[in-house]
Amino acid sequence: MANILGNIGNIYRIKGDYDSALSYQIQCLHIREHNLPSVHKEIAKALTNIAVIYSDKDELNKSLEYHQRSLKMNEQCLPAEHENIASSLNHVANALNNQGKFDDALNYYMRALNIRKKTFPNGHPNIAANLSSIGQTYYFKKEYDCAFQYLKESLDMREALLPNVNDTNLIDIFKYLGLILIKLHRCCDALIYYQRALKISETIYPDGHSTITDCLTNIGIAYCDMNDYSHALKYFENALENETRDTTKSNLIQLARIYDNMGICQCRQGDETTGLKHRMKAVRIIDQVHPRMQYADWIDTIGNIFFDKDLFDAALECYLI
Repeated sequence: MANILGNIGNIYRIKGDYDSALSYQIQCLHIREHNLPSVHKEIAKALTNIAVIYSDKDELNKSLEYHQRSLKMNEQCLPAEHENIASSLNHVANALNNQGKFDDALNYYMRALNIRKKTFPNGHPNIAANLSSIGQTYYFKKEYDCAFQYLKESLDMREALLPNVNDTNLIDIFKYLGLILIKLHRCCDALIYYQRALKISETIYPDGHSTITDCLTNIGIAYCDMNDYSHALKYFENALENETRDTTKSNLIQLARIYDNMGICQCRQGDETTGLKHRMKAVRIIDQVHPRMQYADWIDTIGNIFFDKDLFDAALECYLI
């Protein structure tokens, strides 16, 4: 019965009905707690499933709490270097990353990496995934040289182990390598990685998928930084068209990111009226999203631009969100 309830919860999660998914996963947990020993890997698995749904709901503290409970239970019932423990460590790290606690996240990622290196001394896709996560976290910390080093190591390992496999992990690696190169003002090199990410995304995802939107937006940003505004706007418009193919599934943060970067590009072109209009549209979209610290900083940055231009009503709207 617990497995059936868990599977129903998984289906509801895939459908985006997170409240129903959570209800079924909690029922699954209660049955396992009632019928299994107090410390059991299946209870840990149920805790992880609940944590993932809380993350989907943007309830980050709850997500972290359940991931930590799952980790503690796995550490109690499994050998010290078991893959499930490494996986739990990664889940906790992901939750900490979402909260902006990057140093704490790195600690958990490194612990997972050490376990996997001992288990798979000749390399493994899970090690490559760990290296990628560490690189992404260094990117968030703005330590771009470290970030590039870990991501490149991840890419090299993947290409050695899985030379003909295209998946979401590879898209993430290309994306973050591109983001780092943009920060290092190597826009042409960044564009190469972004194009590779887009090519894979269009192969494995249907039209309208948010990952394709993300790739198109990144390419637009690269062209904008190269002062090629016509190409940049073309990609932003393609990203917007892709993201709004199904308005019931649009990712609000993706939409806000498109409008904000479109606005930046238009302001640089000299069309400040349209550009600022699009940037304010981005702010109002972000306002519909459950708040996270990085979104607040994003809005404040736009608010400061309005303030510097003496557009105080617009600035106030940003600051009060």
